[in-house]
Amino acid sequence: MDEVTRERLGLLCGQLGWSSFRMLIASAGAEAQLDGLLVLLTGPGDPDDTLVTELLDAVEDAYARQGMSGLTARDGASSGTVLLPPGITGQRTLIGWTCPLDRCNRVVTADETPHPPTCGAHGPDGRMTPYPPTGP
Repeated sequence: MDEVTRERLGLLCGQLGWSSFRMLIASAGAEAQLDGLLVLLTGPGDPDDTLVTELLDAVEDAYARQGMSGLTARDGASSGTVLLPPGITGQRTLIGWTCPLDRCNRVVTADETPHPPTCGAHGPDGRMTPYPPTGP
């Protein structure tokens, strides 16, 4: 999956935690596409990139029809690595959590929440993966 798609999925995952998000998507007529996307992302193996992009586009278009901004990529993406927010350096303690499915590049830092967040795509039991720093 390319980095732009991972960025968009990371933003979607963060928005799935909003109580009104699913209602917005449903009222725009794209609930089936959102459900299909979540099934692909939580399924075994690597999802079909083309289908992920098509479903993500449909969800984003529905979101835009509701007057919300799209799922555009954040600045500073680099391929193949989980990005931490600027200014976070290697520490010996837990500094955040990343996508448990390794499908997006969403990062939630320990300053944002004292408890492990959940992955919006993975559901309520989908705790995000702890991100311990590496290095000396």
